Amino acid sequence: MKVRPTRPKDPGPIEKLDLPDGLTYPDNGHTMLSRLVQLGMASEQPTRVGEAIMDRGKQTGVRNFNEFVLTPWGKQFMRAATPPSPRAPDDEEMSSTSA
Repeated sequence: MKVRPTRPKDPGPIEKLDLPDGLTYPDNGHTMLSRLVQLGMASEQPTRVGEAIMDRGKQTGVRNFNEFVLTPWGKQFMRAATPPSPRAPDDEEMSSTSA
């Protein structure tokens, strides 16, 4: 029996993304976060129960509320690749709302 490795789930469409100030390319936030998830450096964690998206009385989707957090590997990489800052990588979280 062959077992195929699983890939991290793509974050999907993001309606709102709260990123830290000072990013060089803030419009690429979704792409950057998606890549971090694929590399195993970040993961999406739910922050509250999803809400139904309704259209003319029918449910057409679900709006999920998540935050992106660095994995232990992502924290280690950030410590090695960036200069020290006033905020530790443990404190950095990016919130998203996706549909």
